[in-house]
Parts: sequence; C-alpha cells; structure tokens
Amino acid sequence: MPVWEPAQEPTRLALDGSGITGVLWAIGFRADYCWIELAIFDERGLPVHTRGATAEPGLMFLGLPWQWTWGSARFSGVDADAEHLVGLLAARVSQGSAA
Repeated sequence: MPVWEPAQEPTRLALDGSGITGVLWAIGFRADYCWIELAIFDERGLPVHTRGATAEPGLMFLGLPWQWTWGSARFSGVDADAEHLVGLLAARVSQGSAA
C-alpha cells in the first residue's frame, strides 16, 4: 500500500498568473550517472542519499523513485522533496558554505 497518494492526479496546469514561464518535461528515460565520478553510489549504481542529499556536500538528487514518498518521482509529488532540498541549500548558504 502506498504511503501517500494524491486525492486526484492533476490533469491541467493554469499558467496564467502563476509566474511559470517554462516547463521542462522528461519521461521515458533511464538514469545514467556515469558522468559523476564520485564515490556516492551503491553496488547497483544507484545514489546513496538521505531524502536526495548525498554525503558529497552540495550534491543532491531530485525525482528519484521513493526518494521520500511514493510521489517522489511523479510530477504531482516531487514538490515536497524539492522544498526539502531547497531548505538544505538555503541552510548551507546562510552558514557561508558553497552550495
């Protein structure tokens, strides 16, 4: 049973007055992390993380399946993960660390 499920999947997005000027939609792909040459991956090649944040300062992932909840890799559920990561980045900036 899913931990969280939206009451209803959104089928429309009102851009008028929302401040959104562009949308990037990427589906039907598989992850390829070969360009990241850091020791942050498990034996299956998946990032080791806590809610998207890795042990490498400032390196974070968004949109991973079950990153935090069932909705993490879904358009309608990624917002909570994004807010969490933005909070971590803001804390790093306020502490004077490079994000």
